[in-house]
Amino acid sequence: IEAATNQACAAIMFNEEVDTNFAFHNLSGRYDEIRELSNAGSQENLSAGLIKELNLSYPQITEQQKIADFLSAVDEKITALTAQKTALTQYKQGMMQRIFSQTLRFKDDNGADYPEWGYSTISELSINGFSNGVFNDPKKVGSGYRLINVKDMYVKGSIDPTTLFKVDIDPSEFEKNKVLYGDIFFTRSSLVKEGIAYSNVFLKHDEDVTFDGHLIRMRADLAKTSPKFLYYLF
Repeated sequence: IEAATNQACAAIMFNEEVDTNFAFHNLSGRYDEIRELSNAGSQENLSAGLIKELNLSYPQITEQQKIADFLSAVDEKITALTAQKTALTQYKQGMMQRIFSQTLRFKDDNGADYPEWGYSTISELSINGFSNGVFNDPKKVGSGYRLINVKDMYVKGSIDPTTLFKVDIDPSEFEKNKVLYGDIFFTRSSLVKEGIAYSNVFLKHDEDVTFDGHLIRMRADLAKTSPKFLYYLF
């Protein structure tokens, strides 16, 4: 294949002592070091003159090729797994559309059809309606009660209490905003538009967790609905 580079790229042509694929993997692993070279001048720019002064440690050509082949095989595995993840994500989205539109129905353990779905407002599936959380004072971070913040919402699966930081609030305020198993949360404000209205669920039984005022809590009525079901629905 014939190809050319434009002026925004710098090409390195290695001699016969260095396997090109080996050099690629070697230099890829030194990205931070090479990135720092661009700060050498008054204007941030990476030039061929800066790159050519890099030291490259390398074994005999046959060992280089074995190293390169191994790392290339790992790259191929990563690519395959990434494609598999993408396919599974698309499959899940398609199945969710079919399930929640009720074009796909499950059967009970005896093989019989379940009754038709019921309909109600979201508030009718909650206890005590909806509420906002506590004021997150940066000066009080570090001790006290664990806090579900906006950033804790954007995770796959339920909210993980082991990752929460602590905030020092009054015990009466905590009791008012204490998080219980099955609580559903929505982000009511975010630094980016796409982060608003994101939902997640708390599925642990920790007794020292509260939530931030930038979130809206729905306390699910566990007698009427499954909080995990609501998580996937929302």
